[in-house]
Amino acid sequence: MYAGHFAIGFAFSSRFRDVPPWIPLFGIGLLDIVDGVLVGAGVERVTPSAQANGYMHMALDFIDWDHSLLMSLVWSALAGLVAWRAGGKRWAMVAAAAVFSHFLADLAMHDPDLALWPYSSAHVGLGAWSSLPVGSWFLEVIFVISMILIGCSNGIQSLNASKYPIMVMAFLAVQLTPWWSPMILTGDAGTSSSPVIYGLFIVVGFILPASLMSWFMMRPPRANIGS
Repeated sequence: MYAGHFAIGFAFSSRFRDVPPWIPLFGIGLLDIVDGVLVGAGVERVTPSAQANGYMHMALDFIDWDHSLLMSLVWSALAGLVAWRAGGKRWAMVAAAAVFSHFLADLAMHDPDLALWPYSSAHVGLGAWSSLPVGSWFLEVIFVISMILIGCSNGIQSLNASKYPIMVMAFLAVQLTPWWSPMILTGDAGTSSSPVIYGLFIVVGFILPASLMSWFMMRPPRANIGS
């Protein structure tokens, strides 16, 4: 789940317009941003594998400090606390829900590599990436479209106002596919450097789209010429 995460953030942003869009858009990616930092630092472990996890090409050997159920709840609570201090209960609710929704979305795609808590022997994951290596991408595209429609429930006018964030999500869905995923470069780089490249791809891959979509959604609407 990649474009799908941003689609969830978009739906949150569209439905909670009194909350700045960067809160759900960065919240939805927080677990992966932490994951990228920890993998790059050698705290967590991934292994290059051309056949693993659909378009990710990485076996996620140990990602317990951000993607386990317990730590997902902890990061959600921390994000909610920071948002509450910054803007109140409404911000906190959206931030915490956005962060934890990442775990729920990953549950469908991941193999059983999501621990219940750090170093737990029990893991969960429905494994769509492995059981449907190509079909899972199509399912994600359908999910993205569904989230866009939920976020643009006011019809054509909402779709037109959100066209640039929608373009960003479309680009993310198209560039990260089972056929030409840039994540294959992490395996080609060699075992010693691939965790760092993986971490860089993950962190930048969430920060840049979240920043761009937030900027688009915070821009004031342009007045119609001649009105």
